[in-house]
Amino acid sequence: MNAFLYMCCKTNASRAFHQAMASVRTDFLKYTQHDECNGFVVAATVGAKAILEDLTVLFTTHQVQDARSVNLWKQTPLHVAILGGHLPCIPLLATFDPRWFHVPDAYRALPTDYMMHLYPSHVGAWLRDMPSLPFIVNAITGNSLVHSLCTILPDNFSTLLRLLPTKLLSAVNHHGHTPAMMLVPRPGVRREHFHAMMQHGSSATTPATRTWWTQVDDQGHTVLHLALIHKLAWVLKLADLTAFRSFQLLHMAAELGLASAVMLLVQAGFSPLESLRSGATPSETSNSTIPIMLASTPSCVLELLRPIEPAAWTECVSGAPRHGNTRAAVRLCPIGGPRQSSCVPQFQLLVPPALP
Repeated sequence: MNAFLYMCCKTNASRAFHQAMASVRTDFLKYTQHDECNGFVVAATVGAKAILEDLTVLFTTHQVQDARSVNLWKQTPLHVAILGGHLPCIPLLATFDPRWFHVPDAYRALPTDYMMHLYPSHVGAWLRDMPSLPFIVNAITGNSLVHSLCTILPDNFSTLLRLLPTKLLSAVNHHGHTPAMMLVPRPGVRREHFHAMMQHGSSATTPATRTWWTQVDDQGHTVLHLALIHKLAWVLKLADLTAFRSFQLLHMAAELGLASAVMLLVQAGFSPLESLRSGATPSETSNSTIPIMLASTPSCVLELLRPIEPAAWTECVSGAPRHGNTRAAVRLCPIGGPRQSSCVPQFQLLVPPALP
């Protein structure tokens, strides 16, 4: 009889299933075939809503859980219904056992991750119908629904973000990453995504929620550090750079060769003469290192020299430690080469007069 009931689930034969189950009550949930799924999982996989309705009446949530109602990839009936596109089954399954929303599969993905990725246009309605949905956290990764949103970047990003609590903007996962930090490395990230987060965050009522810009992860990086690492200098234009004076971003921008970022930071008041604190940039350098000694491109050197007085410029290049002096000189040499002849006049304007 178990095999017959199982095949009814697999073929969505709801009438035969209902008649058979009404006449006999067996340990049906413990029965599996070669795929190691019980009938509950199989019914959800094929979208057999009528059979699922019978199952949710015949069995309790504890009975379904005790029977290990997952497939080989540790996906619950809610997972497989979403992946199979059986949207009418989702409210039924979510109501039967809301705890399935908290179960990560073998790929460390929650049902909400698949909902966000596959059906972003439906997520808004689900958020309104299920008020607890925004507060679900992945027990393995620590990611919130906003982390998933910033990772997946659906077309209705701004609309969905407005439906989520503002305090989630400053929520961190197990690596200390805020949602904005997850946003930075995504290939499709645009200014509009950051603008949406800034606009949503501006409505926050607590100071802690408004400081997601300056939060640091386990590596001591802020959103702007990650933006520099991923060559997204334009992100600096969106932030209040005065709040980042203590992070010594200028050293990192110079070392990564981002002249546009160096220019923005210098204009914001970052000092080209400020010494590096230990561990502030990717390089292992001495505590006396100033940004110009880390600069990896001639254009970065020029941007760092612009605001410096001639006397101080001489001190930077001539009076610096030997290893730093050499590095700065090497970066400046190509400017005088034949391929950089157009830059020579600009460079000459920066060279201080010879000292007597």
